Amino acid sequence: MKLLLTLFFMLGSHLAFAKAQPKLLIVFVVDQMRADYLHRFHQYFIPEGPQKKDGGFRWLMANGASFADARHLTIAAMTCPGHATLLTGTTPSRHGIFKNSWYDENTGKNVYCVEDELAKSKTDTDPSSSPRRLLAPSLGDEIKSVSPLSRVYSIALKDRAAIMMGGKRADLAIWMNHKKMSWTTSDWYLPKTTLPQWVLDENKMIDNNRKSTFTWNATVKDYPKEPSLGFLSGLPIQFSRNDESSLGSPYGIELTEQLALATLNKNGLGKGKHTDILAISFSTPDYVGHQFGPTHQAMLEILKSADAAIARIIKEALRGRQASDIVFALTADHGIPPVPEGAPSALLLGQRITGKEELKGLESAISAKFGPAKGGSWIAARGEFHFFLSSQVPDDQKPIISLFAKKYLATRDWVSKAYTRSDIVEGKITDQNLKMQLEATFPDFGIPDFGVVVKPYSTAGENTVTHMTGYTYDTKVPLLLSGAEIKQGIYKDRVYIHDLAPTLAYLLGFNAPALATGRILSESIK
Repeated sequence: MKLLLTLFFMLGSHLAFAKAQPKLLIVFVVDQMRADYLHRFHQYFIPEGPQKKDGGFRWLMANGASFADARHLTIAAMTCPGHATLLTGTTPSRHGIFKNSWYDENTGKNVYCVEDELAKSKTDTDPSSSPRRLLAPSLGDEIKSVSPLSRVYSIALKDRAAIMMGGKRADLAIWMNHKKMSWTTSDWYLPKTTLPQWVLDENKMIDNNRKSTFTWNATVKDYPKEPSLGFLSGLPIQFSRNDESSLGSPYGIELTEQLALATLNKNGLGKGKHTDILAISFSTPDYVGHQFGPTHQAMLEILKSADAAIARIIKEALRGRQASDIVFALTADHGIPPVPEGAPSALLLGQRITGKEELKGLESAISAKFGPAKGGSWIAARGEFHFFLSSQVPDDQKPIISLFAKKYLATRDWVSKAYTRSDIVEGKITDQNLKMQLEATFPDFGIPDFGVVVKPYSTAGENTVTHMTGYTYDTKVPLLLSGAEIKQGIYKDRVYIHDLAPTLAYLLGFNAPALATGRILSESIK
């Protein structure tokens, strides 16, 4: 009898640790969503008014964990590395996607993070895109390695967003051909077949609406305007559904939502025996943010559209599925600073950087010190604020020139700090936060000869405002988790976005991806 009781309690203890395996993970990514949007625009999100409908952002916050200080660990916050980090569970220096595009010293050319001459488009004859440059397996890759019948789908208007979320073994990553205004993919995912019928149906719907126009109107009547940003246009704006500019309006949100719902329902995701993943990135807020900045009413309005779309997807996912079978996550790939001409950035000396003029001045300074450059240029490439010297510069001379360039750049009024390749490799960075960011950003093949950190609230490029720094406004993003094992609440300690994949892996009952360096967010788990 004593032996039977012992076995009974041992069995009971074992069962207590066993948990039901969720059948569906839905990951929402809102491209360029700053963490403060959840609170700054909270009153405008659903539920609102007398109907009190369950919304998207508010529903996830009320029914799960909200991390108040979640950040990307990088010096260059961008779409491609941000999306790659989400589900690989590691930083750009390990997964290899450290920018949207970068200079390849071996070929002397710039490469786009998902470009692949070997991949062919499924909708035209052009070279297409693939995850070939991604060096780390994703959560979907890990799940399919032990559960081959699990399905992994990823969707975004941007190819780099869809591809990086899906990983190398996704059943399908789908993105928008912006010029043709149609959903597409490459033969990396469909080597022998055409686009599935549910995608063709969505493209047919787009074709049927090509000749129509619409007006994007403001819905919030009392939104305060920033006087110093009077040079920016406002709503209403008229669009043609046959023009790619319409993707920077609620129409872009609508198309993404419709394809997500079709993918969810036509494939019966989460209704089988195996765990499925649906990753959805709403790219439109990024288009809006670059054009109008983070305080313009257009940003509020597009987030309201995303909120409603997420709400409808959540509602549809819960229809016909057990809530305990679903895990939801929401985050972003990066944020964005205020427009330099606006408050508070103007008051804090935020400025526009004229990259071409600054590069010209740097070239002149190096030439004055070391003489004319072979081939006509000392600098082969400038990526954001990171520089590579020409391949014609002897290797033993590069450290000397880089040190001179560092000292020159440190005198510029838009530069906060400058550094060289040896500063990174030899651990000479004294600012511990910057040191951590630089080491987490650059893989061995991508370390620049020298680089700078711009002063806060400064921006460069043709957009009204852009993101490419390690400052809080670029790296701090929302992180929301909801599921049967998640403890509802607000968690205030610092966490990193590369903690997401290991946490989701635990919740789903799988190992974390092979190169994951993040931790399980155990404080939020029951």
